[in-house]
Amino acid sequence: MTSQRAAASSSSPSSPGDSRHVARVRVPTRAWLDVPYAPVSHPFVERLIGTIRREYLDRVFFWNAVDLAQKLEAFRDYYNDHRVHRALAGLTPAQFAGALSPAPAALDHYGWQRHCRGLFELPIAA
Repeated sequence: MTSQRAAASSSSPSSPGDSRHVARVRVPTRAWLDVPYAPVSHPFVERLIGTIRREYLDRVFFWNAVDLAQKLEAFRDYYNDHRVHRALAGLTPAQFAGALSPAPAALDHYGWQRHCRGLFELPIAA
């Protein structure tokens, strides 16, 4: 026990005569350490942020935090309810979760549904 105290006090960065001690904790080698600001630490979140930036934020202007929040809500609805995803075999997340599929649009009678203030348009049955 005295050797641990001596090791802790000798490795303390405090000046001589200072009563503060730095506690050092040994981390097991099997622990998962998260590296801050590293893009590989959270790949799913990084991919989502990149998708939002590429498909939406690089194309729209926003004036303040309230405007940005409204536009991100519109994109969230488009992303989850109308945009197809290759990883879900061409389904939207809503369809993959069990929602009904929209009626297919006929080539001779269709309309365009606008999303995100007209940035995205998808054909719908008219």
